[in-house]
Amino acid sequence: MSETGLVRAAIPPHHISICTPSYTGDTCDEHKMSLLEMSRQDEISWEYRLCTGVNPGLCRNLLVSNGETTLHQTLRPDITHYLFVDADVSWHPEHIAMLMRHNVPVVSGSYISRHGNGRFYEAGMWDVCAGDIGDRVLWGSKGLNQVDWVGGGFVLATREALQTLEHPWWRHEIVRYLESTQAGLIAHSIEVEEDIGLCLNCAAHQIPVMLDCDCYVQHKVEWEMPTRMTPVVKEAHCNTAPVFISNFADSNQGST
Repeated sequence: MSETGLVRAAIPPHHISICTPSYTGDTCDEHKMSLLEMSRQDEISWEYRLCTGVNPGLCRNLLVSNGETTLHQTLRPDITHYLFVDADVSWHPEHIAMLMRHNVPVVSGSYISRHGNGRFYEAGMWDVCAGDIGDRVLWGSKGLNQVDWVGGGFVLATREALQTLEHPWWRHEIVRYLESTQAGLIAHSIEVEEDIGLCLNCAAHQIPVMLDCDCYVQHKVEWEMPTRMTPVVKEAHCNTAPVFISNFADSNQGST
């Protein structure tokens, strides 16, 4: 029963891997407090993994593939969902439950974009072609909405969705298109970030990307991490305090 007296839908059977890329192995303090809050609840079965490195796309892929860079998609069968959370994002356990209850392949919570002076969420539609970021979703929008792209700050994906997508899941792609002007055609070439690459991957495999505007998490946009070069994966296991207990993947080579 919720605080409003309404009966909440049950969360499907699950075990979630919370995956965080970090330049240094550090996170903002609010992120740490979210993990502490997770350790104090028993509704959500979870584990936490963090990968250190300057290439966030590679880190996200390593977190899913247990440090493997080979092109295979055999994912751990006990993990039903992967929640990708940036090191400058904080949340409450109910935010995860909200996304879980939608029972969709890929869904993002909403958070303020670094662009637009707090007026937009980091999600929106394409502009002139797929991969070219257009209008962002306005702050204060409501409900569950299908969008073309979302940022990678708080994204929940099912294991089945990742097994359907092409590996690497998060990738930097080159998007090319022609613009018609009075002077003639102008060729454009855009290298997209890894979160846009994931959304292009979803579109290519007809997996809708959803945004829950009511699942609003905090984005500490003024917090910046210093840089460390070597990817290192650390992990903490389900429903424990956020103590990192193992490391691997000490090379930043490999496909993103």
